[in-house]
Amino acid sequence: MGALTTPPQVIILRLPPTPPLTTLVQLRLNTPLRSMSSLNPSAPATFVACLVSMGFFGVIVTQFILYIRRYPKDRMFLKLLVYGVTLLQAAQQVLFTVNAWGVVINPGVSGQVLQRVTASNILIDAVIVAISQAFYASRIWTCDVYYAGRGMRKIHASISSSKLLLIIGTEVHFGTGQHGAVFLVYKILSVVSSDDDTMIKGILISVNAVTWSTGLLLSAIFVYSLLKSRTGSSFRVGWILFVVNAGTFTVVWGIAAFVLLLRGPYTVVPGLLYVTGSNSYTMSLICSLLSRFKPEDWENEGPIEVELPDINPGTFVLSTVEAQATSFQTHTAEEQSVKASSEDGARGSG
Repeated sequence: MGALTTPPQVIILRLPPTPPLTTLVQLRLNTPLRSMSSLNPSAPATFVACLVSMGFFGVIVTQFILYIRRYPKDRMFLKLLVYGVTLLQAAQQVLFTVNAWGVVINPGVSGQVLQRVTASNILIDAVIVAISQAFYASRIWTCDVYYAGRGMRKIHASISSSKLLLIIGTEVHFGTGQHGAVFLVYKILSVVSSDDDTMIKGILISVNAVTWSTGLLLSAIFVYSLLKSRTGSSFRVGWILFVVNAGTFTVVWGIAAFVLLLRGPYTVVPGLLYVTGSNSYTMSLICSLLSRFKPEDWENEGPIEVELPDINPGTFVLSTVEAQATSFQTHTAEEQSVKASSEDGARGSG
């Protein structure tokens, strides 16, 4: 009796018909990418901040190119200074763009990654601000020594007082702002609870308040110093630019961060907005270097005009006569001394 064989089973899969390409395109266009309710509430502010930062970075790159063309034989220290701050700004802009991409376009990126990027951004900002403020402090010190050597006592006193307040204000500005930023970085890298969030807000509010008041104080000091000096030198351009970045941009970005801190839970936007203030410092620094004379311009300059103080003609004539009489008496005494020494020599030989 033969073995029973089971006929093979055939499984037929019926797939739905593939829609044409036009139908797929129509469905894709009619389906929104993301509803407005699911958007990150900080996305619009981050997008605007990214555009502003890109604009600032474009200005910095333009200034960098102008510096290379205008001062190809500049001092190596200044070249390294400009190259260094420009490279730091490029790194900061890359991190800024990555963070904005994660907030606006691709919200699926890990929040821890974005927080670490923000922390790196703030640290780079601290380095740029420290370099810029140290450079300006050295420029003011050099200007002070220059004018003190020319005997301009009023300008020397004005610049000396401004320099002292500048050093104090710079230390307060950098110390509070950047130490607060370092603390913020530490809290970002750790687990942030609701209590920590409240503490961070309080610390940043205090830091911003001190920073704003210091920036406004620096502005008032330098405006007063400019009105008193009236030198017309290239240092004046650097002072004006320092007033702009210390008194205006810092306050504007600090207020933006302050408002965002008060509006809701902590996000990366305050850090993103606050660090863009370093762009203004870099623009000011390179602008102050571009405002100098080129080396070949010194050869084309005419004779240097020196302003003499007002002198009473009668006093001038009297002092001139007295000087001539003193010179005549000195010359006569020298002749008598030489004659006496020659006579003594003749007697000794006789």
